[in-house]
Amino acid sequence: MYIIITMGHSGSGKTRLIEKTIEYLNLNKNYKTCLVDDLIENNEEYKKIIKKLISTDNNLESFEKAYFDIRTKYNYDKLNDEKIKKYIKKKKNIVIESTGKNIPQWILSRDWIPLNYNIIIAYSFVSIKNLIKRIKERFEKNIKNFMNDSNKSTPRIPNLDKKIIKKNVKNIVKTLIKLYKNCIINHNIELCNNVKINKLLVFDNNDKDMKIIYDSAKLIDINNFKQIIINSC
Repeated sequence: MYIIITMGHSGSGKTRLIEKTIEYLNLNKNYKTCLVDDLIENNEEYKKIIKKLISTDNNLESFEKAYFDIRTKYNYDKLNDEKIKKYIKKKKNIVIESTGKNIPQWILSRDWIPLNYNIIIAYSFVSIKNLIKRIKERFEKNIKNFMNDSNKSTPRIPNLDKKIIKKNVKNIVKTLIKLYKNCIINHNIELCNNVKINKLLVFDNNDKDMKIIYDSAKLIDINNFKQIIINSC
C-alpha cells in the first residue's frame, strides 16, 4: 500500500505526475485521491461566487479570498484528513497533492498512518517560461468549460505575475533540497516527524515526455542534487 504526495507549482503537471510515478515504480494503479481543491472546486456556493467574480471583478485577491473563505467555512482540511483516514482504514492506496512550498509535515506528522504504508514524494519541475504558458492555457480552457457548463469543476484563478511564480519556484527548490538533506540523507524528526519517506522522485516535465531525473534509491552529494534540481528549472 502507498501514499503518493505529488508536489510542484501550479501548471507543473501534478496530475500527470501521478501516472508517471505509478508507472515508474510499477505500483498498483488503483488509488483514491484526497485533494482539498476537489472539495472546494465542487462546492456549489463557491461555483456561484466564482461565476459572479468572473463577470464583475478582475481583482485576483477577490478570487483568492473566495477560495480560502470557502475552505475555512466548510473546514475542508479536516474533512480531507477524515477522508484519508477512511481510506487508510480500508487499506486503499492514496494520492495527495501539494505545491511543495513546505515539507508536508501536516501529513508526515499523522500518527494514524500505519508503518506498512510506503510514503512516496514525487516532484515535477517546469521552467518559468513553460509554467506561465501552461497556466494561462489551462486557465483559459477551464474558464471556457466552466462558463459553458457549471457542473464542471470551478477553476482556480492563477497568478500570472512572473516575479511571484519565480519566487514560488525558488521556495519549492529550497524545500526540496531541505527535504533531501533532512529526510532522505538524514532523518531530522523536527522536519520529517516519525513517518519514514520511502521514496523521493524528481521528474522534469519541460518536454512532452515527462522524465525521471532523480530517484532517492541513488544517494548523491547534496551539491550534485542541487545542480540536478536547478537544471530542471
